[in-house]
Amino acid sequence: MHEELEQRQRLTWIHQFTLFAAVILPTISITVEATTHICAENFFDPIPSMWHLMLVVFVPLAQLQVWFAIRRGATERLTLAGFANAVSLGVSIFYSIVYIPLLPLAALALPVGLGLLPLAPFLSLLAGLVMRRQLKKLASRTPQKNFTLRRAGLLTGLGVVTAVIGLIEVPASLTRYGLRMAVSPSPNTRADGIRFLRSYGSRDFLLRSCYRQTGWATDLTGYLLAMGNPVTPTQAREIYYRVTGETFDTSAPPDRINGHLVPQDEFDFD
Repeated sequence: MHEELEQRQRLTWIHQFTLFAAVILPTISITVEATTHICAENFFDPIPSMWHLMLVVFVPLAQLQVWFAIRRGATERLTLAGFANAVSLGVSIFYSIVYIPLLPLAALALPVGLGLLPLAPFLSLLAGLVMRRQLKKLASRTPQKNFTLRRAGLLTGLGVVTAVIGLIEVPASLTRYGLRMAVSPSPNTRADGIRFLRSYGSRDFLLRSCYRQTGWATDLTGYLLAMGNPVTPTQAREIYYRVTGETFDTSAPPDRINGHLVPQDEFDFD
C-alpha cells in the first residue's frame, strides 16, 4: 500500500510531458495570441470570436482535470474525465488541421522557443492520446465498463465538437461561399450569389470582409475557398451594397479586425 502511494506521488516523465503539452503549453499559446495577436496579424486569426476563445480555453482546463484524475487514480470520475478528454481531442484535431501550414515556420523558430507555440495543438493532441490510454488503464481496475473511454464514447465526443465548431463556423463559411459566387465571371452566378447572401449570409461577416484582413480563414471551408482568388475588400464593399442596399461605411465597423479590438471613434461612419 505504501509503495503504491509512493509510486503515485512520484512525477514520472510521462506525467511531466502530459502536464506541459496538454496544460502549460496551450495556456501559454492562448495567452500570447490573446494579448499580442501575433498569429492574427501575420497569418490568420485562430480566435476570431468569443466562442472560439471559450473553445480553446476549455482544452487546458479540461486536460488539467484529466491529469489530476490520473495522478490521483480517481476511478469514481472516469466518465467525466473520459468525456472531457474526448472533447479536448476533438478541439486539438481541429486546430492541428488549421495550423498545418505553419509547421515549416514552427520548425525554423524552434531554436528560439517561439516554434513551440504553433505546435501547441499537435502536442496537446499527442498528450491527450497518451492520457486517454492512461485513463483506460485506470478503468481496467474497475469492474464496470466506461462508455466515454470506449471507441463509441470517443466518437460521441468528437461528434459534439464537430457540431459545436460547425455552428460557430457555418455563418462565415456560407458568407464566403456567397461572396465567391458574387464575384463570378458569369452574370447568372453573380446574381445567384447576391440572392444566396441575402438568404443565408452573415451581415456581420460580410461587413468584416469590407475591411482589409491579413492571413487566411480559420474555418476550413473558408480556407479552401480563399486559396484561389480571395474576394478583395473593394469587391466586398460593392457586394455589401448590392445585398443590403447600403454602403459599408454607413454601419459601425466590426469590433474586431485581424484579432484586434477596433475603437469605434477611429472610423467616421454616417
